Amino acid sequence: MNQTVEYQTVFAVNRKFGFREAGDGPALVLLHGIGSNSGSWINQLVTLSEQFRVLAWDAPGYGDSTPLDNPQPQAKDYAEALAMFLDSLRVQKCCLVGHSLGTLIASSFVRNYARTNALVLVSCALGYKMKSGEPLPEQISDRLKNLDELGPEGVAQARAKRLLSYTATYNQVEQVREAMAKINPEGYQHATMMLAQGDLIEDAVLIKIPCLLLCGSEDQITPETHSKKVAKVISGAQYQSLMGAGHVCYIEQPETFNGVLTNFFLQNRL
Repeated sequence: MNQTVEYQTVFAVNRKFGFREAGDGPALVLLHGIGSNSGSWINQLVTLSEQFRVLAWDAPGYGDSTPLDNPQPQAKDYAEALAMFLDSLRVQKCCLVGHSLGTLIASSFVRNYARTNALVLVSCALGYKMKSGEPLPEQISDRLKNLDELGPEGVAQARAKRLLSYTATYNQVEQVREAMAKINPEGYQHATMMLAQGDLIEDAVLIKIPCLLLCGSEDQITPETHSKKVAKVISGAQYQSLMGAGHVCYIEQPETFNGVLTNFFLQNRL
């Protein structure tokens, strides 16, 4: 897609947030994953803005957004930052979408703030439930080691294809790679520590609003079993598989993804 949505910044208290915004109507907020940014949602910003005021943030430590003060933050710290971001844009309530790492932030936000009408969790990252004083899980150590040795561009070259199915187009792979190559090492390290400590199920069991879970059938990063597990603990939650899609299903199958989101949120936004 050649269309672009202007990058903006806003200040909230002592914090700066980078974001993209398009459209009018009910607020629809998009939370990206650990190796991505607000620009990855371009297809959603353009298309869903016909029905919603679409806001895609750069999480703290990504893009122009101020990193969190705590180098070992928890999901609730990102949720607090999200509340500040929404306050700065005068958004009291919203429909919320979290992808991968963003599902941990979204679920914590729903748990701690009564500001979400309906929720979509995509490609759920369950977290590693690491407690204070415990050694880093191997997968987390590997992430940090790869970043230190390869740098953002090297990590992007090594991982981008894995985030999509084998049928993804060259342009889709490039979109994922380019976003990953822009990660801020400090922000990525913070997010990795949040993933290490995260426990999505702990927050998910307390979700009482309409919730839809989506995952690509070819997801190699957070397989469908993760999202199905989360769906089972949320009262009344729906689950839908996106056949043939990989981890970043909203990039790989934007028309299907956007259609599913539009139908769900229009049914549950009030």
